[in-house]
Amino acid sequence: MTIARPPKTFAQATTTIAGLLSWEAMRKIVKRSTRTIRYWSQPNCKTTPMLHQAAALDAAYLAAGGEYAPYAQALAFAVDVEYSSEIACYRALAADTAKFVREAGELSAALIEAGQPGASPHAHSRALVEAQDVETALGALMRRLPKFFRFGAGSHSGNTGGTQ
Repeated sequence: MTIARPPKTFAQATTTIAGLLSWEAMRKIVKRSTRTIRYWSQPNCKTTPMLHQAAALDAAYLAAGGEYAPYAQALAFAVDVEYSSEIACYRALAADTAKFVREAGELSAALIEAGQPGASPHAHSRALVEAQDVETALGALMRRLPKFFRFGAGSHSGNTGGTQ
């Protein structure tokens, strides 16, 4: 029976390398039992090769004519998945910050105009509208910033940012 292995995973990387090198060749490279290496190819496997073992298997795969490094690709994909939402949160914070700074600049200009002798009621109204826009932008920042605090223990405790 063929086992379905999700793409860009360590299980798939192990199977890909074994398809070109063989289980026996992999065993010699990493100095582990064939059973252990075959277990790495199972999607439900709780263990993976150590970094130096994965690098050695990738190097052997490439030397044998492979077109890419399967373990490196799996690791890159895992890191991208792990941090893509965090990166999106930082981008959202940057966007909120840019909006706040833009609104604060417009408020500054409106206040200078409204503070001139003989300023029109329209200038005062514009300054009030700009102040409300700054308050809204500041509120968005105030809601987003606490989401960056991590509580608890460990590297994955708490949320990062606010796009989750």
